[in-house]
Amino acid sequence: MSLIPVEKRQEIRDAVPMFFEAFASKDIDPFAKPLEWVPAFIGAASCGSGLTLKSFDCDTSVPGLYAAGDTANEGLIIGASNGPGGINMSWALVTGWKAGEAAARAAKLKEPVPASPETVKAALDETFAKLGHTGNLDIGDAVQKIQAVVIPARYNIVRSRESLQDALARLDAVEQEIENEIIVRDTHELMSYHELPGMLSTARMTYRAALLRTESRGSHFREDYPELDNKNWLVWTQIMKKNGGYEIRTEPVQFEKFEHFGLDIPRG
Repeated sequence: MSLIPVEKRQEIRDAVPMFFEAFASKDIDPFAKPLEWVPAFIGAASCGSGLTLKSFDCDTSVPGLYAAGDTANEGLIIGASNGPGGINMSWALVTGWKAGEAAARAAKLKEPVPASPETVKAALDETFAKLGHTGNLDIGDAVQKIQAVVIPARYNIVRSRESLQDALARLDAVEQEIENEIIVRDTHELMSYHELPGMLSTARMTYRAALLRTESRGSHFREDYPELDNKNWLVWTQIMKKNGGYEIRTEPVQFEKFEHFGLDIPRG
């Protein structure tokens, strides 16, 4: 940060005030000299992805599903700031409150959904199918295998068509290994087992969307497409699971939303 021009420094301080408050508490001026830093996996979606909100009630395109914090994609916030800062915490608090209120209101208006004994039995059978399964793969090791295809720089920092396709193939292999070798000794491990498909799906959707976007933008960097392409890619990428696969589409950016906040975004 010592190379950042003096005239830009106050702007940066204003953008992430908590970041600089932390340094100030230790009498450190991050602009004065180079500082040691360690890249870390924060496990958040705050670099440009998440569920798309339909309204300020934080409802999504999936009926009955509400999103808050890092999983709530509202463009101006998600991707606009990352790391320790007041914007992140405010976004988490406000969306958590709004989503909770809206979900409670919606729940009161819903009638109970009748379920036949056959439907209940089928759900129970599916839920508990893996309980007692023996193999050679602990739940914790399964999580680490997924993370090993998510955290490395070649998959999530410096991407290319080759690395993204490799990541997708490795996720398929991990999924197969989980299916065949997972160890589920009790209901606690069963709960953790049911979280694994969500991890795999999130990783797959991330990489499929990254593979589609043939440009570099924000935290998305492609070695094979290093330039920003506003002519073709000034769009939101939306992806959903459908019929056992994934459906991807793009949607034009709603410029009026950003212009309301005084932001000037090039339109091509």
